[in-house]
Amino acid sequence: MNPPTTAGAPSGRLKPPLVTIGIPTFNRARFLKRMLPQVSNQTYRNLEILISDNASEDETQALCSEWASRDSRIRLLRHPKNIGLYPNHNACLEAARGRYLCLFHDDEQYTPEMIDRYVAFMEAHPEAGLLCSDWELIDEADRVVAVRQAEAPPLQTGDAYVAQTTRSGRSSLNCPGTMIRREALNGIRFDPESPLGFGDFIVWFRIAERWSIGHLGERLWRYRIHSEALSDRSILEMARDFQTAVGSYLDRLEQADPRGAARAKCFRENVRRYLFWSLIYELCRHGRPGKRRGQTIFDMGSYRLSPVEVQEAWVLLESLRRGWGERLLFGLLELISQTPAIGGLARLLQAAPNRWMRRLLGLR
Repeated sequence: MNPPTTAGAPSGRLKPPLVTIGIPTFNRARFLKRMLPQVSNQTYRNLEILISDNASEDETQALCSEWASRDSRIRLLRHPKNIGLYPNHNACLEAARGRYLCLFHDDEQYTPEMIDRYVAFMEAHPEAGLLCSDWELIDEADRVVAVRQAEAPPLQTGDAYVAQTTRSGRSSLNCPGTMIRREALNGIRFDPESPLGFGDFIVWFRIAERWSIGHLGERLWRYRIHSEALSDRSILEMARDFQTAVGSYLDRLEQADPRGAARAKCFRENVRRYLFWSLIYELCRHGRPGKRRGQTIFDMGSYRLSPVEVQEAWVLLESLRRGWGERLLFGLLELISQTPAIGGLARLLQAAPNRWMRRLLGLR
């Protein structure tokens, strides 16, 4: 399908779309039907809307065909068999025609002015390879359950971005929600083998090696937490995956550039310290094995750690400790965890605002 005619251009004169919104989807028709109007109604009109259907078996294909008949900017890709999560993201990147690219997930919400605000920033800052805004977390009923407000400047160097992300465990960029400059993306793609939920980190890090990172301090979109979300996992799973994903990137950084060894060492220590204190916080806040259900320091969905998972978390925590101070703290908490005192500590941590604890522990 041809891209839309540019407003003000002579009739019949076509121009490649300035912005491609890629929507990788799979069996999410019930969310997609609520999300597509938000994409089609963006105040920024010079769009290409690219839907990549990963062999859905529900009403997705019929729904997308119906929307394509209403909006000539929509292009449809249909994979005859499921190619996997990250390959479907890559399919959007490879088929995109725009100068700027955004990956939108099928179950999120987007304000009408989001792309307008993003394009204005990127045009004003040609050194920015990536841009994201703050966002809110919502549940299945569209209720706001948390806010993700990045402590990031409007523009920072790529090195500063990687340092902050490895130190805090939080990225000011997210997928969805981030705009990519095509020139910055170049040949970078999602690694099909990347751990779930952290594949985008590696893409951002690689782009950050040569480009600055932009941030808008406005809440322009919403991330949905629900039972079908692939990111609804426990602290133990996320800690392991974060360690694996960032570790693989740092291995690559050291191999590609020997001069990057010192930086990689610093980033590795950031990751280790972040995971150590995050697990300390979560294990204490969790209380006795199997008793506690609540949000993690990652601000993701509810979880329940089984007794086996609690023991696995302690093993991982033990492998992360360094120095006499951390070893002493680990030993004390291991003793406390076997006594009723852990319940009081858990209640204390549950009452403390998450942002206070992150600040206290230096996870910023």
